[in-house]
This record gives sequence, C-alpha cells and structure tokens, in this order.
Amino acid sequence: GIEDLNMPIHHTRQWCVDNSQYDLSVCLAAIRIQNWKRLYDSIIDSLSGKYSFELVFCSPEQELPTELQDKLNVKLITDFGCVTRANQIAALACTGKYINWASDDGWYFDYKLAEILDILEEANTLKTVVIAKYVEGNQRCSNDMFALNYSNTTRSPYFPNSYLSFNFAVLRTNYFHELGGFDCQFEACPMAYADLAARAQRDLCNLIPLW
Repeated sequence: GIEDLNMPIHHTRQWCVDNSQYDLSVCLAAIRIQNWKRLYDSIIDSLSGKYSFELVFCSPEQELPTELQDKLNVKLITDFGCVTRANQIAALACTGKYINWASDDGWYFDYKLAEILDILEEANTLKTVVIAKYVEGNQRCSNDMFALNYSNTTRSPYFPNSYLSFNFAVLRTNYFHELGGFDCQFEACPMAYADLAARAQRDLCNLIPLW
C-alpha cells in the first residue's frame, strides 16, 4: 500500500519537479526511454488543450531524454524495483486532481483523455472511475478482456463476474490514495491493477466503462 513506500521514496532522485496541481497526472514504470517523447506528445493531443497534465516516470534511468529536460510538467524518479513498485512510487509523486497509469510502449488516442476528464468533471464525485479500451500489440482489447475473471492470472473465486479490470483507468488521485494505491506484493502490474479494481468495486465505486 501507499504507507509501505514512504521510506523508499527518500532514496530517489527527481528532476523538473513542479509542486503546482494539474488536472491530470500520468504515472508509469518506464524503461523504454526512446518512447517517452512520443508518449508525452500523445497526452497533449489526447487532452485537446482542455486540461493540464504532468507526466511522472519511475525508471532505472538517471536523466530524462534531452527533448523532455526543459518540460516543467515532467518528473523522473530513479528506482530499481519491480513494475508495481515503480508505479506506486510514481503515483506518490503525482499532484494532479486525477490520476492515470500508462505504459511507455504505448500512446493515447486523440481526444480520448479529454473525453474521459469531461465525464469525471460532470460526475463530480469522489468515487467515480472511468475505464477505457486500449490497444495491446496490434489488437484493441475486447469487452471480455476487461473482466477480472477473464484471465488465469487475475481470476479469483472471490471476484463476481461483473467485476472489471483497471488496466486503463482514470480516477481522482485522492480516491486512489484512499483505496491504498497499488499493492506491491503483486510484482506483475496486471495483478496489481486487478487487486485495485476489486477494492474499488467492493467500495461501490461509480464505475463507467467507456467502450
């Protein structure tokens, strides 16, 4: 949980840290430094100029790529842990109203993040969570793939078949913290996302699938 990583965060290095609050924080465990600028640019296009954002990397890298070093809304935290731990450390550094986690081998569809934030702003409740489809490999995920019991790695007799995954989710940052963040006992991020999703749905979150 969040309290478990209060100590390790002090042993990290950060660049370009801005304490102002953004509309959206995107956090990720990152190793593919050659893709980071593409991801950054795709967030700009996906928000359509309507919302501000910060991008928080947690990575073994010591420096941001040259093309991102002058961006005040980009943070880099150096850490050598597993993917879930890196995601959690990055999440602790987020200051945005809403939070989302990404992969550095992907990018965002044009206008999609703006659409999601519009929905969240209209809902204006703490426990609203929007999930959306994404592309894995060259294939867009089917509806079935969002069920927690779809995959052998996340299936559980304790999960109702109606429970959906948080592989791609946007929610209020303070609700993410209230839920306890990512559980670092799950080194593989799909299992950590499933665990977070189960906790949110047991908490009767207002879950909005954007298919």
